[in-house]
Amino acid sequence: MKHRCLLALAPLLLMLAATGHAERRYFTQYDSPAKAPEQALYYVDLPLPENPDGPGYLYRAYYRENDALYAEGARAGAGPDADWFGDWRYLYPDGDIKQRGHSDDQGRLDGDVISYFENGRIEKLQPYTAGKLDGTEKRYDEDGDLLLELPYKDGARHGMRINYYGEGGGPEGGQIYEERRYKTAITTTSTIAMTATASASATPAIPPPACSWPGARTAKGATAGAKPASSATPRAATATMRRYGCG
Repeated sequence: MKHRCLLALAPLLLMLAATGHAERRYFTQYDSPAKAPEQALYYVDLPLPENPDGPGYLYRAYYRENDALYAEGARAGAGPDADWFGDWRYLYPDGDIKQRGHSDDQGRLDGDVISYFENGRIEKLQPYTAGKLDGTEKRYDEDGDLLLELPYKDGARHGMRINYYGEGGGPEGGQIYEERRYKTAITTTSTIAMTATASASATPAIPPPACSWPGARTAKGATAGAKPASSATPRAATATMRRYGCG
């Protein structure tokens, strides 16, 4: 009789065991679900454990190619628009920090969001207060030279924007390329006069720095066989990119 009861319960026990297994979800560089694992940049094992110290869940994502840590922190979920809570960070495949920041208990960016080049130097520093840019954003080149100071107030550009040439100017900036003042909806531009020698040769404009959203550029060590991103950015990805000032 005892053996018959065990045999009858066996299918139920197997079903419970199967539901307890982690499910692996694969995502592209735009945080959208990958159609196939080989097209993914990283993966997340679900379900996510609850965060014992605050809101959300303990989130850890890994590079598909080498299983190295891709991102970690407390998050509302694994979806592309899931908010972060507290300290969070993204990493390169070799373990160096790619981007780090802090979000409040409502999921709003709060404090400095800092992006790094692969050589460890700062690429971009963005100050946030309650989810809005507030303070002076700074962008640098891979040698550590300041390229741009862009002031914000309560989420809007406000004050004097300064572009630098870089090329040895250092972290405080060198020769100024352009100044532009932002005040409400009106902007005025004044370009710094060149010397006669510099004016004789065409000086190329400094292109805007690349978007520093962690998923916007392929990390070093990305899969060589992965398909290139399509020209049409997915709708969910567009919303995520806008949250980071990338579109």
